[in-house]
Amino acid sequence: MRSGLVALVIVAPFVVGVAVADPGPEGESVFTFQDREINESSGLVVLDDVAVTVNDSGDSARIFVVSPDDGSSEALSYGGSAVDVEALAPAAKDERAVWVGDIGDNLAKRSDLSVVHVPLDGSAASRHPVSWKGGPADAETLMVHPVTGQMYVVTKDVVDGEVLRGPATLSSSGNVFAPVAKAPALITDGAFFGDGKHFILRNYGAAYVFETSSMKQVGVIDLPVQTQGEGIAVTPSGEVWLSSEGVNSEVLRIELPAEIASAVGVARGAAPTPVPSASPSSSSSPSDSESPIPGPSSEQNPAGNEDLDGPAVLPWLLGGLAAVIAFGVLIRSLRPR
Repeated sequence: MRSGLVALVIVAPFVVGVAVADPGPEGESVFTFQDREINESSGLVVLDDVAVTVNDSGDSARIFVVSPDDGSSEALSYGGSAVDVEALAPAAKDERAVWVGDIGDNLAKRSDLSVVHVPLDGSAASRHPVSWKGGPADAETLMVHPVTGQMYVVTKDVVDGEVLRGPATLSSSGNVFAPVAKAPALITDGAFFGDGKHFILRNYGAAYVFETSSMKQVGVIDLPVQTQGEGIAVTPSGEVWLSSEGVNSEVLRIELPAEIASAVGVARGAAPTPVPSASPSSSSSPSDSESPIPGPSSEQNPAGNEDLDGPAVLPWLLGGLAAVIAFGVLIRSLRPR
């Protein structure tokens, strides 16, 4: 019975969320992951001719390089340990490499978080320890600004999270990320658009688009129902792709609403103008043409707080409440009698 209660605590948020969520729009299938080893796609990156994904916690230190043509893939091990890998981000645009985020921390007590630079040609990876200024917190989102090369993390919480910004240059130690703005609840992934002026975050039911310099929310997009949708990527041509946990899960393409596409400068069906970028491992500094994200202020939109009672997030808050109740029952069952 106790093992059954543990399982209930784990799955309750997702069962309740899927049961009461609005079905949302349909996405267009791009491909299906063919490798059954890809069973918990938790992050997604799209480069020019390949997609890259990574499994959730419990897997070894590896990524999967996938052909969008047919969903076939090759596993690439990058060495070292993997505690709770949750996120991926593209490296510099002229570099075939990704950043892997070993930043999951469900119990908010880890002191060994790291991000790993992984070249797709199999050459040596480099690991950089990271920490959060406000103390340990769970996170599943890693983003790299395509112009400045600066790295961002978004923490995950059932009420709201925080956008954290890393140092201008990553070092081999002491990379402390500081909060710069609030974020919506239960964020599982995010990505910058090609010019770095906007970025998109997702949770299990919605995606949120923000202006980078002001952190003002541009719009909210209802997402298609997925088994456990967690990954999101912006392609070099400005398309938005989604991935989900589950064996042989589909990667979906969604079309941005016209007003959001106009705001981010991506014409629907057309590719944005490419821009140069830098890697966060280099000695880059913020570009003069792109203002850094400011710290929190009373004038900023609190990054989605106005939407916490909306249909996209409410199902998952109900699921979280169900999990809390189940956890209470579990604790009572474990008391000595």
